[in-house]
Amino acid sequence: MWKELSFVPLQFCNTYGLHYIQGGRGSGVFCTTIGGEVVWVDDPSHPVKLNGLFNEEIGPNEVLELIAADSARHTEDDCIGILATCWIVNDEMYLPQRYFGALFKIKKDFSFVLGWKDSLKTKPTFTRVTEVTPLAQNRRCILIFTNACCVNLFTIEQKSAKVCATEIVGDIFPGLDLQDLSGATIRTSCLHTKKYRWSGLGSETGTVIITALLKAKNDIVCRAKLKFEGVISVLQVLKAFDEEDKVLFLISSMIGPPTIWTIATREEDTEIIRTSELLGCVGHDAVICSGFSKNIIAIGTYGGRLIFFRRKDILEEEEKIYPCFSVDHTAPILALRFLSDEDLVILSRSGVHTVKFKAEDYDKDVPYETTVVPDDKEKKATSESSCGKKHSLRRQENQMIFR
Repeated sequence: MWKELSFVPLQFCNTYGLHYIQGGRGSGVFCTTIGGEVVWVDDPSHPVKLNGLFNEEIGPNEVLELIAADSARHTEDDCIGILATCWIVNDEMYLPQRYFGALFKIKKDFSFVLGWKDSLKTKPTFTRVTEVTPLAQNRRCILIFTNACCVNLFTIEQKSAKVCATEIVGDIFPGLDLQDLSGATIRTSCLHTKKYRWSGLGSETGTVIITALLKAKNDIVCRAKLKFEGVISVLQVLKAFDEEDKVLFLISSMIGPPTIWTIATREEDTEIIRTSELLGCVGHDAVICSGFSKNIIAIGTYGGRLIFFRRKDILEEEEKIYPCFSVDHTAPILALRFLSDEDLVILSRSGVHTVKFKAEDYDKDVPYETTVVPDDKEKKATSESSCGKKHSLRRQENQMIFR
């Protein structure tokens, strides 16, 4: 079953334009456009113009552009959430003139109020609102990555949502203070287990930096670089069943194919293995995004193809993972958001589609018929590490052992 429940026409969005806030209007899903509008999917007739909420002088020949955004729940001070944004002011030739970041509070009446605004020295490329961390006095943080291969860190007060800049990036996030970011960061992913904080940074140069942090001491136990051909478009860390010292990373460049990498920490070394390839994702233009629910993982392409995989198939770490089904959509896909295993929100170049489907209606034992691109491109992935004092590297086919 595949049924489109609603469609909201919406243009001029990017891959960071799909958001969800628990307790928000209707389903809690809203979108941001590069022009600075916010549209609730269940109330599209009342858009909010964010650029009307702050005092920024825009010249007659200048254009304001919302380049990146991220949202998180915030239930203090009559709020239900926050929206962190990065902006660029371009001239008439669309050459960047200045940059700034802004945080908006999402009130219980679903309105938006400016909470903070500050200029940035270099062009922003990506922003992320982190989870509450004890190292930041139990506050959330805003990370703003720039094309200067650096990151700006701001903390958010728990009650008032007041934003404060901080220079001590390494004290809170040691993996971001090693001055080895390769290109502008455009994708991130983070997973907390009882013992570790696992994180990944993906860049426009095709580099993925993976860091495992021992939470008790805030020490880096593993740091590795993987190099892919093409801009990183998919980066997601997945928990490997109930194993504390092992996670999976779903990684893909825009060229593809998506691959699964297993990261396992040991007493004296860290094992990084490319375990699986997700089939059926190439040949449909660029790989753009991914989405996941409790049991389903989806890949979206610019050619409009949606490819679905069962999460348990991925966690079993078979060398080749076949899709359980796929759908040809009507427009290039920019972002995906699962509300449940059967409810999916798709942001495309045409607008926002809310879809209901049932994966169990499809036979997983029937192989997906497609032309599979050879592994040669992804086998070129290289790696560098900083996992302890020894730095010897033993390579095997599809496998790397760090000591």
